[in-house]
This record gives sequence, structure tokens and C-alpha cells, in this order.
Amino acid sequence: MEVDLPAKTHNLRQNKDNRLDYKECSNSDSETSDTTDEASAESEYNPPPSTVSGVKTRSRAKKETQSLERTTQSFERTTQSSANRPNVTKRSNETYQSENTRPSKRGRPTATDITIKKFTTQACAWMETFASNARELENTRSENQELKRQIKRLDSALKQEQEYRLQEETAQSEDIHRLELKCKDLTRKLLSALEEAKKDSGKYVKVSDSGIQEKWRRITYNIGDMVTQYLNEYPIEQSGILWSLLAELETPLPQSDDQIMMLRNHILRRTIWHFLMIGIFEGEFSIWHGDSGRTLTQFLAVQNEDHLEDTQHLRMISQIKSTAVAELGDEIQLNEEAIDELTSTVTTAVQKFIGNFTKDSTSEAAEEEAVPDPTKQFQAMFKGLVKEAACLHTIMMKSKAIFLLKWIGETHGSTGDNYDPNNMDARQIGLSADSSLFVVRFVEAPALVKIGNADGEDFHLGMTLCKSSVVLEERDTHWPLRTTHYISDSEDGDGDRKESYSLPPIKEESEDD
Repeated sequence: MEVDLPAKTHNLRQNKDNRLDYKECSNSDSETSDTTDEASAESEYNPPPSTVSGVKTRSRAKKETQSLERTTQSFERTTQSSANRPNVTKRSNETYQSENTRPSKRGRPTATDITIKKFTTQACAWMETFASNARELENTRSENQELKRQIKRLDSALKQEQEYRLQEETAQSEDIHRLELKCKDLTRKLLSALEEAKKDSGKYVKVSDSGIQEKWRRITYNIGDMVTQYLNEYPIEQSGILWSLLAELETPLPQSDDQIMMLRNHILRRTIWHFLMIGIFEGEFSIWHGDSGRTLTQFLAVQNEDHLEDTQHLRMISQIKSTAVAELGDEIQLNEEAIDELTSTVTTAVQKFIGNFTKDSTSEAAEEEAVPDPTKQFQAMFKGLVKEAACLHTIMMKSKAIFLLKWIGETHGSTGDNYDPNNMDARQIGLSADSSLFVVRFVEAPALVKIGNADGEDFHLGMTLCKSSVVLEERDTHWPLRTTHYISDSEDGDGDRKESYSLPPIKEESEDD
């Protein structure tokens, strides 16, 4: 069966075996071939199998019919595709707005085209990178220029600040130099004024060390005699009273009641010393020259205690003390009301130990006469002690040397201080020569320390003028040593040996001797 194809299908030709020559159709018209290939791909068209010329089979007619149908379908698709696209002959003369640009002829790209394409892509990437780097470089240059301008401004400000500081330091150096010169001038004037005051005053007292020691021993003896004569009562609650006295004195406490009973008289003598110190030598009562003397005493006590290493300070304090004491006058002025107040305070503290007065039944005259009250006798003797202490305090205040009362040997630790024979006077007798065997158990009386001399010089030197009275104990046993002493009441010095828990001080020589 033969089919006549239209003139537009002259590119489709049959071979000898009735197959269409698609190769020639593709080469003659590339555009038609592209469209046909797309349509063939969509319909999954497979070309008819080749047949051998001259071979006839039973199904030949059927195969020809199927081949013709396929050819017809392909022709219809090709015709439809050709009808939808414009005429080729009119493309050079007419332009259609709705016409899409045809792609170029498809074909396998060559190696050169691939290399060019890769190079073009890489070159484009390089150009983009270069452009980005160029922008970053420009931004960096701008930031760099801004930073340079800031650095210039900061350098300028720094130079101005340095110049200002230099000017300020120069001005301060000049001020310091001027103040140093002024200070030297004032110091020179002050020293000159002190020297003139020293020459003009002439009221300071030069007392020998032996004279001060003699007065100190007199007070020490009278305190011991007072305890022996008037504080001889043993109340039932004396242990508790002694504990309270030690707490008020702020001294280290014994370990037991037995030890505190052994220290009974030492504690009472320490109590008398305590009230003399606060009343006269520390200025807690307005006894010596009233409020003026009290203020001066307190001021010097604080200044002397806090500046023992500063010799220049001690020298100035000595000058101030001499000048101030000269203004108080030559005569000792004592405030009787303050003395009565101090006497009442110490009497209240030791009232339980003052014995009761008794009457002499052997004499009728004695019965008629009033028996003196031991409390009043104690108070009268204590007032005498206050006056003696005030006299000693006046001598020390008028001297240009500085005097301190210190409890040498007293420590608040668990173990006592080591015994120092150069600064301590033991209440026990017959001790071993080896002082390292003993430690201080209790300090009964303070030491008197002298700094400088009576001329107001050598304040870097100090000495213990009067030793502190201490009670010792053995280092190993930690038990106070028993004190042994002699008491002599006869004029020829004969007496009986008596052993007790305390040692009264040596009896003072009479004024006639």
C-alpha cells in the first residue's frame, strides 16, 4: 500500500526496505529535527525494525500496515509542528513579537569550548573576588585614614597633658622646696625659743637618782607597814574578796585558792600601789594641782608611753613639761576633796581586811579614853602616803628627765615572765644564783624607769631606777615560793625569826640617823 505524502514532507524519504531516512531528514532541516526529536522523546517512539529485501512472511502485510500507521502518526505530528511555527522564508523579512528565540543547533561541544567555558567561569569568579577585595581594601584604607586622624588627635592631647603635668610638677617642686625652707626656719626658731626658755626658766629641779630612790623606798616601806598593821583581819570570804581584787587590778589570776592565800599580803600591797598610781602618777583624780595638774599628768603619761623610741619627741615633751610645771608654781597644791575621794575608794576595797578596835581592860584610864578606830587610822596613813607620792611626783615632773612606772615582770600568758635580777627585786631570800630556775608568779610593786637625764639630754638612754617587787615560783613546779623574813621591833635589832607567807619591806632608818 502506497501513501502519497504532501510536498512539505519531501525531507522524509524511504529506503529500499520501506524505512524512513531520519538521518537525511535531520541533516536537511535542523529545526524540524529538533521539534521531531522532542516529540519522539515524549511519545517514546521506536523506529521499525529493519527487514531484509526479498524475504516474505505471512505477517508482512500486517507489519506494513503497522509501519504505515506509525509513519502516518509521525507525519501528522511533524505537520502539526510545522504548522505552528512561522515560515522559514519569511523570518528574514518579518518579525513576530510572540516568537521565541530558537536555540542554536545542538551538538556535542568540543574540548576547546569546554576549556573556554571553564576559563570564562573561573575568570568571572576571579573578577568577583577581585572586586570584593578591592571594596574591602578601600574600606580598610578609609578606616586606616580615620585611625591615623584619631592617633594624631590623641598624640596632640597627650603632649598637652604631658606639658600640663610637667608644669604642675615643677610648681609642686617649687612649693615643696619653699615649704622645706619654711619648716627649717620654723624649726630653728623653735629650738632657739626652747633654748631661751631653758635659760629664762631656771625653775627645773635637778635631783640626784639617790634622792628619788630614797623617796621610793619610803613609800614602799609605808605600804608594807600599812598592810601589816591595819589589814590583819582574815574574813571568812577573804578568798572571794582577793579574787575580786585581782580582777579589778587586771593581773594574771592564780591557779587555785591555796595559791591566792599564799599571795594574800602581796595582793593587798599591790592594791595600795594601784590606787596610788591612778590617783597621783596617772592623773585619774584631781589631787596634784587640781584639774590643771590632772590634765598635764594624763597628757604626759600618754605621750611618754607612745613615743619611747622617738628621741626628738621626748626632748620636746621634756621642754613642754618643764615649762608647764614652772607655770604651776613652786609650792605643791593638793586637792583635799580629791584625796578624800581616793581614800574612801581604797577603804571600801579593803574594808573587810581592816581589824576591829579593842579596849584595854587592864587600865581604868584606858576604859575612859576612846579607843582609836583602825579604819580612821588606816585612812590617815593612806593620806600620808598620798602626800608622799605627790611630793615624789612633783620632783619627777620638774625634772627634765622622763619617768615611767611599769609593771616589769607581769605577763598575761599561761607562763610567767623570766626572772631578771637587773630589773626585778624578789621578795624571797636565799635564792639560788641561777635565775633561770625561776619565773615571776606575781608583781607586787611597779618599777620606776628613767629616760634621759636631768639636763634634758640623752633620751636614747634609759635605766631602771627602782626595781619592781616580784614573787617568784620554780619553773618546774609552778608553785609560789614560801617567803621567809625577820621582823625586828627592838631598838638594838634583836628579834625573833618568824616565817610567814609575806615579806614586809625593810624598815626605814630614822631621820636622826
